[in-house]
Amino acid sequence: MAVKLFLNKACYPSVVTLAGAAEEVFGRMAARTGVKPVLEEFYEPAAVVHKALHREELDKKAFSAGKNRARNALKHLQQDGGDSISIDLEDAACWMLVRALGNAQKVGVHVPRQAEFDDWFYENIVGIQE
Repeated sequence: MAVKLFLNKACYPSVVTLAGAAEEVFGRMAARTGVKPVLEEFYEPAAVVHKALHREELDKKAFSAGKNRARNALKHLQQDGGDSISIDLEDAACWMLVRALGNAQKVGVHVPRQAEFDDWFYENIVGIQE
């Protein structure tokens, strides 16, 4: 459903929350089988660059919190009455789908319309057009 909504340019907050839930579930499934979840794969090169630039370790929890910022903001809807945030919902939805689809692949789950999303991604994010 998240892929369908994204490709139809509909309800990006729903895409973020649906894909975020799938990313978490599939990521945990992957980790249980000894396979690195996508978020961990994203962390590793970022940690190397951070260490080279700042001469200190990149905090893994802070990194994950940053990557989950949009999902958590939508999920909790400012329950604590904290400061407001600005989110590019299409961008957040896109990257959460990348993580969810990557984790789904790692655990052998077929996601309908993934090929269409991949085509959209390569054209609109990577810049490769057929």
